[in-house]
Amino acid sequence: MSSRPMAVPGIVNIVSIFQTYFLEIIMIYVPTSIASTIITVDLVRAARRSDDFPKQLDEATLRLSVERYERFLLLVAKYPSCEIAPTRDIDRMWHLHMLHPRQYVADCYRLFGDILDHDGGFGTEEAELPILNRIFADTAVLWLKEYGEAYATGPAEISMTKCKRNCVSRCKRACKVN
Repeated sequence: MSSRPMAVPGIVNIVSIFQTYFLEIIMIYVPTSIASTIITVDLVRAARRSDDFPKQLDEATLRLSVERYERFLLLVAKYPSCEIAPTRDIDRMWHLHMLHPRQYVADCYRLFGDILDHDGGFGTEEAELPILNRIFADTAVLWLKEYGEAYATGPAEISMTKCKRNCVSRCKRACKVN
């Protein structure tokens, strides 16, 4: 006998509608300059404590990276059927967030209703690079649409990281029929 609660028809649809409107409100009314408004980990502190994180980054740069990561998460939540690729600074914060598994899982369930999968290393093979370039360009268009600013500040080959977030084929929630 499973200890999981039974699904109630219609409830999933109501939750999905609520989540969509809640995220719309957050994206419109929450100032993007407020650090750590949607995640429960202090990523600036975590970056300072990490042996693997670049030590030359100052406080302002770290805070900006956290802010961009949070905006990335909101973009993923708003466009769950889109493939979205992170920039290098966002990817670093994403990895740092995943190093706090309890908070990462809780944050993901609160934002997406599931764990946000990470396809690390995607784009390292030559055949994958054109796909990653397309996904990165599509992400840049969404970012500009939502936030009114450029997604990457340098050329794609410098700003783009070799991984992507592909909800369509990797997250089971994208395949649910409501």
